[in-house]
Amino acid sequence: MTFKNLSKRGQKEMTTNQPPVKKRWLNIEELAQEYGFSKSSQYQLRKSKQIPFSQIKASSKSNKNNGSVRYDRLLIDAWLEENRAV
Repeated sequence: MTFKNLSKRGQKEMTTNQPPVKKRWLNIEELAQEYGFSKSSQYQLRKSKQIPFSQIKASSKSNKNNGSVRYDRLLIDAWLEENRAV
């Protein structure tokens, strides 16, 4: 652990040498950015039930869309390992 001076008043910020914590649940945009799956590829994989995902249903009061798609990073990592090319 290290400390870094933030101001002349002697306030210090604590920093660690550990990598940042990655969030477990990813939305469509985050999966595209972090894993490289385009939105259209994700749609096709979800439609054919080839990729693990969760659908959060929209409330009946809100008919804007069918809900939100979320991907569990742990399941995506395991799915990628199972389906990797040798």
